[in-house]
Amino acid sequence: MKKKGFAVFFSIIGAFCFAFLANGCNLFDFVTKSSSSVSDSHENSSSLASSLPSSESSSISASESVSSSPSSNASESSQEKKLTPISFHFIEQNVQNSGDAIYVKAGDMDILIDSGATKAVAQTVKSYLDRFVQDGKLEYVFSTHAHQDHIAGFVGNSDKSKEGGRDGLFYAYKIDNIIDFSYFMDSGITIDNSHEHVLSEKESQASTVIYKDYLKARSYAISKGAKHFIAKELTSRGKNWKVTLGEGVSMTLLYQFYYDHTYAETKELDPSFALSGFSNQNDCSLALLFEQGAKKMLFTGDAEKYAEFSIVHSNSELGPVSLFKAGHHGSPTASGSELLNVIKPQAVVACCVAGNAEYGQKEKATTFPGQDVIDRVSTFTDRFYVTTEGSFEDKKYHAPLNGNVVFSYDEKGEESVSCSASKEKLKDTAWFLENRTMPAAWKKEEGTFSSSFLLPMEVIEDED
Repeated sequence: MKKKGFAVFFSIIGAFCFAFLANGCNLFDFVTKSSSSVSDSHENSSSLASSLPSSESSSISASESVSSSPSSNASESSQEKKLTPISFHFIEQNVQNSGDAIYVKAGDMDILIDSGATKAVAQTVKSYLDRFVQDGKLEYVFSTHAHQDHIAGFVGNSDKSKEGGRDGLFYAYKIDNIIDFSYFMDSGITIDNSHEHVLSEKESQASTVIYKDYLKARSYAISKGAKHFIAKELTSRGKNWKVTLGEGVSMTLLYQFYYDHTYAETKELDPSFALSGFSNQNDCSLALLFEQGAKKMLFTGDAEKYAEFSIVHSNSELGPVSLFKAGHHGSPTASGSELLNVIKPQAVVACCVAGNAEYGQKEKATTFPGQDVIDRVSTFTDRFYVTTEGSFEDKKYHAPLNGNVVFSYDEKGEESVSCSASKEKLKDTAWFLENRTMPAAWKKEEGTFSSSFLLPMEVIEDED
């Protein structure tokens, strides 16, 4: 009787599963994400701030230029909704300098995070963007902080044949929204980065040439219709700024301490913190979290220990991420254990020239991506990619390592990875085997990092 009972039970289960699959249901049909929106014209920062509800994570709609999520029929089952595809492009810049330039495509929306290592890189980045930006417009541009290797491409080189007299990205595209850092903090001075602020003579002397060029380029974009906000205008302690980009897809500017505090106030963040670090400016970096269904992708600019501490402790909902851009190009001073233990990255990309001692490093192990960072990441994933290969002995040498690295998530949330050069994970490259020590976690058999919640990942070749 027991055997017959079990047979009947499993027959019923089998029939149910068959009917379930026959109706086209799958895991992702049950992944839904709702977000509340508050309409706002973004006409000025004060009206924007006043429109935000006093919830822990404030959500507002995109500006009038941004398409809102498709309205759904009340009778339509949420299981039938498809996610808006999203892709993240880590652009290899063909120079010997490390720098960030990350393009995000979310449905019909075009988003740029930073602009590359040098002014000359502007044309490399533009050539890449023009493959995808069909209307000459970027809906959102984020400038994470004021260092050259993040903002130089916005400025570009002088070119009298171009409108505005330069070929930088702020001159080349129509831009709807520019969102950047709250302060320039370097060389012992703190400068308000709002567009209303006019540099004093002292501030002008203390700031860098590239920062002053950036301000001019940003002013040009604003004169052409771009709306500008610094981070502290959109966030406040404990509150984030969230925009819906499509069906089940959102973008959040995560609050962190240095949006509305200066480095002199660091002990308010934690009394044990000393006023030191690789660069005060790095900790001003914007932190961006993208979500598609249940997946999360995190970008933290060059944020280091103190800013990472604030990101973790100000955002309890952070959780594990599918994709993480290595902080500060894979520097040992970033991507710390406190952050990694929370986000548990499933894949990591470093925008850097691997092994180049461009910052005067005396040891190979501290060049990007640093051995310490590799060791810390290795306990979570072996899916580590690097855009460019360099040389410790020859600072001028550079060649694509993985090249342009693209992580794409389709309407079901399934991931694929495209590399324009080597398809190998960092641990399998000749550069790594010659210049780094294999972490113990990466010596284990293939499949060590598989998990029940990971989706199939396909590495495909970049068509170009």
